[in-house]
Amino acid sequence: MKTLVVGAVALIMCSATNHTSSELQKYVPPSYEDQKHKLTIGIDISKFQRYIDWSEVDSNLHFIVVKATEGVTLKDARFDEYWKRIHPNTVKGAYHFFNPIRGGKEQANFFLSTVRFSKGQMVPVIDVEYTKNFRRTSKKTMAANLRSMILTIEKRLKVKPIIYTNAGNWDKYISPYFAGMEKHYTLWIADYRGLAEPKIPRKFGKWTIWQHTNKAKVRGIAGYVDVNICKVDMEKLIIK
Repeated sequence: MKTLVVGAVALIMCSATNHTSSELQKYVPPSYEDQKHKLTIGIDISKFQRYIDWSEVDSNLHFIVVKATEGVTLKDARFDEYWKRIHPNTVKGAYHFFNPIRGGKEQANFFLSTVRFSKGQMVPVIDVEYTKNFRRTSKKTMAANLRSMILTIEKRLKVKPIIYTNAGNWDKYISPYFAGMEKHYTLWIADYRGLAEPKIPRKFGKWTIWQHTNKAKVRGIAGYVDVNICKVDMEKLIIK
Protein backbone atom coordinates (compact mmCIF):
# COMPACT_ATOMS: atom_id res chain seq x y z
CA MET A 1 0.00 0.00 0.00
CA LYS A 2 1.70 3.13 -1.00
CA THR A 3 0.26 4.54 2.17
CA LEU A 4 1.26 1.39 3.96
CA VAL A 5 4.86 1.86 2.84
CA VAL A 6 4.81 5.13 4.75
CA GLY A 7 2.47 3.60 7.25
CA ALA A 8 -0.68 5.55 6.52
CA VAL A 9 -4.06 4.15 7.40
CA ALA A 10 -6.19 1.99 5.15
CA LEU A 11 -9.93 1.76 5.64
CA ILE A 12 -11.67 -1.36 4.53
CA MET A 13 -15.37 -1.78 3.80
CA CYS A 14 -16.59 -5.34 3.43
CA SER A 15 -20.06 -6.50 2.64
CA ALA A 16 -21.76 -8.20 5.57
CA THR A 17 -24.99 -7.98 7.49
CA ASN A 18 -24.12 -4.76 9.33
CA HIS A 19 -24.46 -1.28 7.85
CA THR A 20 -21.63 1.06 6.99
CA SER A 21 -20.72 3.66 9.62
CA SER A 22 -22.34 6.97 8.69
CA GLU A 23 -19.01 8.72 9.29
CA LEU A 24 -17.47 7.07 6.24
CA GLN A 25 -20.40 6.41 3.93
CA LYS A 26 -19.45 9.56 2.06
CA TYR A 27 -16.22 7.91 0.91
CA VAL A 28 -17.88 5.03 -0.90
CA PRO A 29 -17.08 5.36 -4.64
CA PRO A 30 -20.00 6.65 -6.75
CA SER A 31 -20.05 3.37 -8.66
CA TYR A 32 -20.90 1.56 -5.39
CA GLU A 33 -23.25 4.17 -3.95
CA ASP A 34 -26.29 1.93 -4.35
CA GLN A 35 -24.54 -0.84 -2.36
CA LYS A 36 -23.21 1.15 0.57
CA HIS A 37 -25.97 -0.02 2.93
CA LYS A 38 -24.40 -3.50 2.67
CA LEU A 39 -20.86 -2.40 3.51
CA THR A 40 -18.92 -2.72 6.77
CA ILE A 41 -15.88 -0.69 7.74
CA GLY A 42 -12.44 -1.01 9.34
CA ILE A 43 -9.09 0.74 9.51
CA ASP A 44 -5.43 -0.10 9.00
CA ILE A 45 -2.79 1.57 11.19
CA SER A 46 0.96 1.71 11.84
CA LYS A 47 3.51 3.71 13.83
CA PHE A 48 3.22 6.55 11.33
CA GLN A 49 -0.14 7.50 12.78
CA ARG A 50 1.96 8.62 15.78
CA TYR A 51 -1.03 9.58 17.90
CA ILE A 52 -4.40 7.89 18.14
CA ASP A 53 -7.06 9.02 20.59
CA TRP A 54 -8.68 5.64 21.19
CA SER A 55 -11.53 7.22 23.13
CA GLU A 56 -12.58 8.92 19.87
CA VAL A 57 -12.10 5.96 17.53
CA ASP A 58 -15.44 4.37 16.67
CA SER A 59 -15.83 1.16 18.70
CA ASN A 60 -18.30 -0.05 16.07
CA LEU A 61 -15.61 -0.39 13.41
CA HIS A 62 -15.85 -3.94 12.12
CA PHE A 63 -12.11 -4.54 11.94
CA ILE A 64 -8.73 -2.91 12.39
CA VAL A 65 -5.59 -4.14 10.62
CA VAL A 66 -2.23 -3.22 12.17
CA LYS A 67 1.19 -3.21 10.56
CA ALA A 68 3.19 -5.83 12.43
CA THR A 69 6.44 -6.53 10.59
CA GLU A 70 8.64 -5.80 7.59
CA GLY A 71 11.37 -8.01 6.15
CA VAL A 72 12.99 -10.24 8.77
CA THR A 73 13.88 -7.81 11.57
CA LEU A 74 11.62 -4.74 11.56
CA LYS A 75 8.72 -4.82 13.98
CA ASP A 76 6.39 -1.83 13.89
CA ALA A 77 7.06 0.30 16.95
CA ARG A 78 3.35 0.69 17.76
CA PHE A 79 2.19 -2.85 17.00
CA ASP A 80 1.96 -4.13 20.58
CA GLU A 81 0.22 -0.98 21.77
CA TYR A 82 -2.33 -0.92 18.95
CA TRP A 83 -2.96 -4.66 19.09
CA LYS A 84 -3.96 -4.36 22.75
CA ARG A 85 -6.11 -1.24 22.26
CA ILE A 86 -8.42 -2.61 19.58
CA HIS A 87 -11.95 -2.83 20.94
CA PRO A 88 -13.15 -6.40 21.72
CA ASN A 89 -16.13 -5.92 19.39
CA THR A 90 -13.78 -5.22 16.47
CA VAL A 91 -12.16 -7.96 14.39
CA LYS A 92 -8.42 -7.35 14.35
CA GLY A 93 -5.82 -8.29 11.78
CA ALA A 94 -2.17 -7.71 10.97
CA TYR A 95 -0.07 -7.18 7.85
CA HIS A 96 3.53 -7.78 6.85
CA PHE A 97 5.42 -5.52 4.45
CA PHE A 98 7.19 -7.86 2.02
CA ASN A 99 10.91 -7.38 1.32
CA PRO A 100 11.76 -9.05 -2.02
CA ILE A 101 15.43 -9.60 -1.17
CA ARG A 102 14.77 -11.60 2.02
CA GLY A 103 13.86 -15.26 2.24
CA GLY A 104 10.15 -15.92 2.28
CA LYS A 105 10.22 -18.59 4.97
CA GLU A 106 12.22 -16.31 7.25
CA GLN A 107 9.80 -13.43 6.67
CA ALA A 108 6.81 -15.66 7.40
CA ASN A 109 8.38 -16.99 10.59
CA PHE A 110 9.17 -13.46 11.77
CA PHE A 111 5.62 -12.32 11.01
CA LEU A 112 4.02 -15.29 12.75
CA SER A 113 6.32 -15.07 15.77
CA THR A 114 5.27 -11.43 16.19
CA VAL A 115 1.54 -11.91 15.66
CA ARG A 116 -0.24 -14.69 17.54
CA PHE A 117 -3.05 -15.18 15.06
CA SER A 118 -6.13 -16.93 16.42
CA LYS A 119 -9.72 -17.77 15.50
CA GLY A 120 -11.95 -14.81 14.78
CA GLN A 121 -9.10 -12.60 13.57
CA MET A 122 -8.59 -11.55 9.97
CA VAL A 123 -6.34 -13.82 7.93
CA PRO A 124 -2.77 -12.50 7.50
CA VAL A 125 -2.17 -9.78 4.91
CA ILE A 126 1.03 -9.52 2.84
CA ASP A 127 1.75 -6.06 1.44
CA VAL A 128 3.55 -6.47 -1.90
CA GLU A 129 4.52 -3.18 -3.51
CA TYR A 130 7.44 -1.50 -5.17
CA THR A 131 10.43 -0.26 -3.19
CA LYS A 132 14.09 0.26 -4.12
CA ASN A 133 14.74 -3.36 -3.12
CA PHE A 134 12.87 -4.48 -6.24
CA ARG A 135 15.93 -3.27 -8.19
CA ARG A 136 18.33 -5.30 -6.05
CA THR A 137 17.33 -8.82 -7.04
CA SER A 138 15.85 -10.73 -9.96
CA LYS A 139 12.15 -11.10 -10.64
CA LYS A 140 12.55 -14.85 -10.34
CA THR A 141 14.08 -14.54 -6.87
CA MET A 142 11.52 -12.09 -5.50
CA ALA A 143 8.61 -14.19 -6.78
CA ALA A 144 10.18 -17.30 -5.25
CA ASN A 145 10.60 -15.49 -1.92
CA LEU A 146 6.95 -14.43 -1.96
CA ARG A 147 5.73 -17.94 -2.82
CA SER A 148 7.83 -19.32 0.01
CA MET A 149 6.36 -16.82 2.48
CA ILE A 150 2.80 -17.57 1.39
CA LEU A 151 3.24 -21.34 1.58
CA THR A 152 4.89 -21.13 5.01
CA ILE A 153 1.91 -19.16 6.34
CA GLU A 154 -0.50 -21.64 4.81
CA LYS A 155 1.32 -24.59 6.38
CA ARG A 156 1.42 -22.96 9.81
CA LEU A 157 -2.09 -21.43 9.97
CA LYS A 158 -4.04 -23.49 7.43
CA VAL A 159 -5.35 -20.30 5.78
CA LYS A 160 -4.48 -18.44 2.60
CA PRO A 161 -3.18 -14.90 3.19
CA ILE A 162 -4.62 -11.82 1.51
CA ILE A 163 -2.28 -10.20 -1.02
CA TYR A 164 -2.18 -6.41 -1.26
CA THR A 165 -0.62 -4.93 -4.41
CA ASN A 166 -1.22 -2.77 -7.48
CA ALA A 167 -1.53 -3.92 -11.07
CA GLY A 168 1.59 -2.32 -12.50
CA ASN A 169 3.95 -3.59 -9.82
CA TRP A 170 2.54 -7.10 -9.74
CA ASP A 171 2.41 -7.61 -13.51
CA LYS A 172 5.96 -6.33 -13.99
CA TYR A 173 7.83 -7.90 -11.09
CA ILE A 174 5.93 -10.82 -9.58
CA SER A 175 3.54 -12.35 -12.09
CA PRO A 176 6.15 -13.58 -14.64
CA TYR A 177 7.49 -16.08 -12.07
CA PHE A 178 4.49 -16.61 -9.78
CA ALA A 179 3.46 -19.76 -11.65
CA GLY A 180 -0.13 -18.60 -12.13
CA MET A 181 -0.91 -18.98 -8.41
CA GLU A 182 -2.90 -15.72 -8.35
CA LYS A 183 -6.28 -17.41 -8.83
CA HIS A 184 -5.96 -19.09 -5.43
CA TYR A 185 -5.64 -15.87 -3.41
CA THR A 186 -7.72 -12.92 -2.24
CA LEU A 187 -6.64 -9.68 -3.93
CA TRP A 188 -6.57 -6.35 -2.11
CA ILE A 189 -5.93 -3.89 -4.92
CA ALA A 190 -4.70 -0.30 -4.74
CA ASP A 191 -5.94 2.12 -7.40
CA TYR A 192 -6.54 5.80 -6.56
CA ARG A 193 -7.49 7.09 -10.01
CA GLY A 194 -11.17 7.60 -9.25
CA LEU A 195 -12.41 5.10 -11.81
CA ALA A 196 -15.62 3.08 -11.56
CA GLU A 197 -13.49 -0.06 -11.16
CA PRO A 198 -9.79 -0.58 -10.34
CA LYS A 199 -7.19 -1.97 -12.70
CA ILE A 200 -6.21 -5.39 -11.44
CA PRO A 201 -3.22 -7.66 -12.19
CA ARG A 202 -4.04 -9.75 -15.24
CA LYS A 203 -3.81 -13.20 -13.68
CA PHE A 204 -5.85 -12.48 -10.57
CA GLY A 205 -9.00 -12.09 -12.62
CA LYS A 206 -10.98 -10.36 -9.87
CA TRP A 207 -10.53 -8.18 -6.82
CA THR A 208 -12.01 -8.60 -3.34
CA ILE A 209 -10.84 -5.43 -1.57
CA TRP A 210 -10.21 -2.14 -3.35
CA GLN A 211 -8.20 0.68 -1.79
CA HIS A 212 -9.56 3.52 -3.89
CA THR A 213 -8.48 6.69 -2.07
CA ASN A 214 -6.03 7.87 0.58
CA LYS A 215 -7.79 11.14 1.42
CA ALA A 216 -10.32 10.23 4.11
CA LYS A 217 -10.58 11.47 7.70
CA VAL A 218 -11.41 9.36 10.74
CA ARG A 219 -12.27 10.58 14.23
CA GLY A 220 -9.46 10.04 16.70
CA ILE A 221 -6.70 9.73 14.08
CA ALA A 222 -4.69 12.68 12.78
CA GLY A 223 -4.06 13.15 9.08
CA TYR A 224 -5.51 11.35 6.08
CA VAL A 225 -6.49 7.71 5.89
CA ASP A 226 -7.15 5.33 2.99
CA VAL A 227 -10.62 4.00 2.19
CA ASN A 228 -11.26 0.56 0.72
CA ILE A 229 -14.34 -1.39 -0.27
CA CYS A 230 -14.71 -5.15 -0.13
CA LYS A 231 -17.08 -7.34 -2.13
CA VAL A 232 -17.34 -10.38 0.14
CA ASP A 233 -18.86 -11.12 3.52
CA MET A 234 -16.27 -10.40 6.19
CA GLU A 235 -16.80 -13.91 7.56
CA LYS A 236 -14.82 -15.12 4.56
CA LEU A 237 -11.81 -13.08 5.64
CA ILE A 238 -11.39 -14.35 9.19
CA ILE A 239 -9.62 -17.37 10.66
CA LYS A 240 -12.07 -20.14 11.54
